Amino acid sequence: MSSVKILHEAAMEYYDLAKLAKIKGDLPASSEHLEKAFVLEKEAALTMPETPSNFMWRYILLRSAGWLAYQCGHFEEAKKLAEAGLNGITPAHERSQLEELAAAAANELKKSPVVESDGMLQFSGVLTSADVQKNFIVVKVNGKPQTVEAESDKVREAARLFLGDVVLIKARKNPKGVAVLEGIGRAA
Repeated sequence: MSSVKILHEAAMEYYDLAKLAKIKGDLPASSEHLEKAFVLEKEAALTMPETPSNFMWRYILLRSAGWLAYQCGHFEEAKKLAEAGLNGITPAHERSQLEELAAAAANELKKSPVVESDGMLQFSGVLTSADVQKNFIVVKVNGKPQTVEAESDKVREAARLFLGDVVLIKARKNPKGVAVLEGIGRAA
């Protein structure tokens, strides 16, 4: 249990660092810390044996790792972690949260990554970074980064309102084939 505890505590430290970096506006660092938190928490969850003495912790760690995966845009991984937590004698409170995670991840996976019609694109994913100087945002769609150009005020607003959230992007392709932001909002 001691190695699992160390992994979990390190994951939570990286999660706190991700939140602080996000508050400071350091979006790349925030994303990097969130990814590290996810990897460590997943390792803690998967190495935690299910014994009577740590029965509840296994499910708490699986739920935590699953939601971190979801926040990172790793929807398939989030779904697998939720399903691992649901396979067993899951405590009622954890069961409801794992079912919610599994449904949210499945919903994201059902969405086609990019829907295109008449030069318009629509997709959802996690807004992972924004660069006001270079006028673009990056949305992680099923684990892959999608860059979208935008005016600096739209980039600033997107970062302020949606950084780290699952968003729905509407964009159009310019003559060079680059996605240009038309609209952004939280994904339902």
